[in-house]
Amino acid sequence: MSETEASASAGGFEQTVLGFVRQMKDDRSLHSRVRRCSAISEVLLVPQVHKLHVELGADASAKGAARIALLVSDADLDKGNVGWPLGEWLARAWEVNKAARPSKDWKTGCERRLDALLRTSDPDMFVRLLRAMAARLDGKVPFAAAAQAVLEWERPSNRRNAAMRIACEYAVATGY
Repeated sequence: MSETEASASAGGFEQTVLGFVRQMKDDRSLHSRVRRCSAISEVLLVPQVHKLHVELGADASAKGAARIALLVSDADLDKGNVGWPLGEWLARAWEVNKAARPSKDWKTGCERRLDALLRTSDPDMFVRLLRAMAARLDGKVPFAAAAQAVLEWERPSNRRNAAMRIACEYAVATGY
């Protein structure tokens, strides 16, 4: 695949994810229905999630589309998309946590949560931890970056590269 094709494909992925976010924002019943789901199997019953799966193409599984829908359902859709890389977004979550609960151990706790996120091999746990981070940042989410990481986490061969990328983005954002 040429660089131009890869760029167009990435732009298409982002537009697909942001289109689904807009659909959830416009259709509050869809947003509520997905948000009430407690398991991936329940999200898979939502027709719009199947449409997202088809639009994402061959690189996405049905469960991946359902995980993206769950993550988006926790976001504050009125605040809009933040365009930060995922690692920078996580660094901001830690800063918000530091401001909300100042203590000498805030950094250690943040690093433990980051370590748990990057070490988990379970894609569902990865999404659960990302959803917790969304709650810490009042629902602001880098939708496309988070969706890409969710899909990468499904494949063990991609997980390590994704974890390294997120860790590097985090390190740059925190000045390590």
